[in-house]
Amino acid sequence: MQAKIAALLARTGSLARAQAILQSLESRRDVVASEEFGEAMSALGGALLSSGDGGRAIELYRRATVLSPEKPGAWLNLGGAYFALGDHAAALENFERSVAIDETFAPGWSNIGQVYLIRLTEGADGATAEKARGYFDKAIGLDPGLAAAWNGRGSVSMTLGRADQAVRDYEQAIRLDPGLLDAYINVAIALREEGRYAEALRHLQACKERLSPRLAAGDRDEIDRLLAEIKALKDGRRP
Repeated sequence: MQAKIAALLARTGSLARAQAILQSLESRRDVVASEEFGEAMSALGGALLSSGDGGRAIELYRRATVLSPEKPGAWLNLGGAYFALGDHAAALENFERSVAIDETFAPGWSNIGQVYLIRLTEGADGATAEKARGYFDKAIGLDPGLAAAWNGRGSVSMTLGRADQAVRDYEQAIRLDPGLLDAYINVAIALREEGRYAEALRHLQACKERLSPRLAAGDRDEIDRLLAEIKALKDGRRP
């Protein structure tokens, strides 16, 4: 029960109180081993990252790996924090640790793919593209419902200039997770490249309708910018 309270506090911004509760529970192995404790640690770390306190998030997630080194999710969270902070080498190390613990852990393989995707967008060669696609394929094979893996594989195709393949994967990501903002933006860009303006507009409008209440101001601005640009292209005007 206390772990659930800590998770709720983390999600509502009471980060210090949430952390104090979790620290008080660390000596109770049965609680630490529970799913609720892991979810609370994940929620608090995510809230710390969102607040700009990456150092504390890393410290918290590293502590989680000490408390529960056998849990692949603990290493995934630590890797995710490093990834968010731009330390892709450290992220990769921790993602690889998660799948070393459990070879069937699809999110770990997907996140490894994300690291190779970043390398690809930074100018790496075709071998890197094949590695990225292979990791996303593995994640999808293990968990066909993992929307992030479909979205990532779509981005590999897009980077290689295969917009038609990218569209199919992005649309599958949206079907699996209608709240995945990146997939809406990605599919709109891919459809724009294909000249399929009406479809791109339909996805962007759906994004606004479904996600608008919880979008950050910068995300709303990006969607509005894309809408204006693609409407201009559809109407035969220069954006």
